[in-house]
Amino acid sequence: MWVLIAVGLFAYIYFFEQPHKVQTIGTSERLIPDFKPELLNELRITKGKVFLKIQKLDNSWWLTGPIKYPAHPVLVENLLKQIGSITRLERIESRSLKEFGLDEPAATVLIKQKDAQYELQIGNVTPIATGVYVRIAGGDAVYVAPLELRQIIPDSINDWRSRALIFSQKESRFDRLEVNSATRGIGFAIQHNPTNRIWRIIKPLQARADNTKIDKLLMTVLSCRITDFITDDPNEDLAKYGIATPELELVIGIRTNDLITVQFGKSPTNDPTQVYARILNYKNVVLVNREIFDKLHIPFTELRERRLLSFNPKTITEIAVRGVSPFTVQYQSNQIWRITEPQDMIADNGLLSLFVTDLLSVQAKEFEKDVVTDYTPYGLTQPLRQVVIKESITNQGVMTNVVVAALDFGTNVAGKFFARRPDESSVYEISELDYYRLPEAGWQLRSRQIWNINISNVVSITVSKGDSMYQILRRGDRDWILGSGSQGIISKVGVERAVSRLCALQANSWVARGIENRSNYGFTNDGYKIALNARVDGQVQVFILELGGQSKSMSLYGTVYFDNQAWIFDIPWIIADDIIQNLPPPQKIIPGT
Repeated sequence: MWVLIAVGLFAYIYFFEQPHKVQTIGTSERLIPDFKPELLNELRITKGKVFLKIQKLDNSWWLTGPIKYPAHPVLVENLLKQIGSITRLERIESRSLKEFGLDEPAATVLIKQKDAQYELQIGNVTPIATGVYVRIAGGDAVYVAPLELRQIIPDSINDWRSRALIFSQKESRFDRLEVNSATRGIGFAIQHNPTNRIWRIIKPLQARADNTKIDKLLMTVLSCRITDFITDDPNEDLAKYGIATPELELVIGIRTNDLITVQFGKSPTNDPTQVYARILNYKNVVLVNREIFDKLHIPFTELRERRLLSFNPKTITEIAVRGVSPFTVQYQSNQIWRITEPQDMIADNGLLSLFVTDLLSVQAKEFEKDVVTDYTPYGLTQPLRQVVIKESITNQGVMTNVVVAALDFGTNVAGKFFARRPDESSVYEISELDYYRLPEAGWQLRSRQIWNINISNVVSITVSKGDSMYQILRRGDRDWILGSGSQGIISKVGVERAVSRLCALQANSWVARGIENRSNYGFTNDGYKIALNARVDGQVQVFILELGGQSKSMSLYGTVYFDNQAWIFDIPWIIADDIIQNLPPPQKIIPGT
């Protein structure tokens, strides 16, 4: 059996292949030396009964015969790549084109360049199915090209079409998207501003848009792919596709000019995941994934920007707050901010950063009313609080502060909180949290660094409560002893750690000012106090910390005095815990560790 097969194969090679011996040319010269895809302006492809013409228009490939439609760009480019890769390495001197399937080629590609044209004929697959026979019409030789050349040419015109639902060279520059639905009573339009590069809602009213949501919507639209081409008949009965009265209409445009319109109808009865669509530019009906319909079928409020303030935190130079306790913070230099009114003091960068973050986080809970002429019902005629944010600009060498964002806050008898931007007529309801987490007064933004003392300058620590007290003396590095008359046991390591943290005392947050507020936070006249005695500029100064009740953070409240005024703050838990463990009130037994 195997002998017969071998004999048959030998006979085939001897009587068929041998007269057309393949000659390997010692060069990789291309079959079409002057082939330059960038100079192409037309391709004419014939395969079986399929004939089509492809042209490059406005730098995009288009089918222009027998229909006009965007061509599949990847398919065209791959075909050109394959044509450009054909070489003259495998050449066959041919006496008969029929033996290679080139008397009636399986496919032909007419290539038109600016200064030349070629007709590539594609014949049979080679006997061992690794290549395909080709020739240039009018030539005297047959060549072997990669098999992919024949495989890459589709059998159907539809396979040559672009599958993008939205396709046109101009669409890459569109600045308007509009959605309408007469049957469903929804609709909106958005437009891109090339100056500030943001999208804005222009219908049914002028409003700021959530550009993150817009970007996601645009991604859905531009990435939508056609799953099937249904009909190109302009006289087709559109009612059976639900497009005679469209469920939804999508318009892409530049300014007032509509570039492309897509109408969406119903889903096929056997596939609810798809929906019929008609591209008016080409008068055809296609099928697409229903996702695009669902993403477009939304009320315009879904795309509205809920954040009420928008500014660049890195460029602002002033925040002014007007209300019951007005204050202003201004940027100085080298990342330093100061509270300039009502008192001049250094601001805390961390607290200021949190303030800015909270301002940027204020958002509309509800769109209360869009066109308001009387702000009295919302408490906004005389706002509870106003925030004005500025940044510096230089114009002809003169630096001035300009307002980049502003927001008014108000409330009404129902206990709701409202906000409005001075550049809009809309009123928004906001949450209580958004309102109350903003600082009420400038002192709440004061630097949280209470003092910063080198521990080597500490002389002693005095801990007292009422009439009781004890003293701890520092003799050197990590060397602490009880003072005269003080009894108990101390941990030198623990005291060193607690005092080290006291020397760099910071507040978690400022809570209140003034002695009239002390009792609200667990402070008494005979309460728990720690006095830090340290040398400053050659003299011993006393730094006093009073400790009060438990804070909301489950730590302790502390009081210090600046300019004879009590400042109440939340002590960081790690500091409060070290104090309690190693510098406890004197009525307790001083623990050892």
